[in-house]
Amino acid sequence: MTKRINQDKLEHFFGIVRQACGSNQHPDPKQFVQIYRLLSCYSLIKPPRGSNVDGGEVIKTLLDIQINNSEDIHKKFNYTI
Repeated sequence: MTKRINQDKLEHFFGIVRQACGSNQHPDPKQFVQIYRLLSCYSLIKPPRGSNVDGGEVIKTLLDIQINNSEDIHKKFNYTI
């Protein structure tokens, strides 16, 4: 039963957070949330290994999606008024 409970991934994540804080080994909650958000964005932007997509292309695609979503929301809002 205890073989299935593995905290290596969680410990690795906290190690990355501590490493991102530099010399501060004990980040406060605000720092933790900021680093968590940065890591979340990085995981979306970082292309998978062996892919033929450049990181810049991924960022451009994500920004285009964001722009299109905000334009759609704006159009829906204008139609309801």
